[in-house]
Amino acid sequence: MPFRKDVEIFLKSNHLGVLSYISPEGEAQGAFIYFFVNKEAIFFITRRNSRKFESLHKNHSVALTVSLPEEWTTMQIQGNAERLITETEVQEVMEAMQTNPKIESFYLDANTDGPFQIIDGTAFEAYRVTVTWLRWLKKNTKGKPKYEQIIE
Repeated sequence: MPFRKDVEIFLKSNHLGVLSYISPEGEAQGAFIYFFVNKEAIFFITRRNSRKFESLHKNHSVALTVSLPEEWTTMQIQGNAERLITETEVQEVMEAMQTNPKIESFYLDANTDGPFQIIDGTAFEAYRVTVTWLRWLKKNTKGKPKYEQIIE
């Protein structure tokens, strides 16, 4: 199901979130991720030797929190993370992340040790998160917080 336009705009204007997942031992874990979105899903990459990769291999359920605290805005998302298999899909994710100006400065800046500088093309996996639940906390027109359940 396509994202509502304002949801898509909010997610596209951000690039950082906290991805939560369950370890193979059943423990809650979380990690900052850089992501990008299209009209229907959220995409991210992770190293093959990470706890995230091991956990997602066993359990595909994830939660993602994207926040703009200075604006009292938080989006809470639940979904299923699917590892992308084809080289074409993985390449599309890499190209999209490399062409996002907000991500590019971190990933491609030669003065940093960002992930694209230190991870070769065979050391990571790309994932697509299909959203199953989404709630958005934002200020209403009177400046008060307002929750909006968008996907149930």
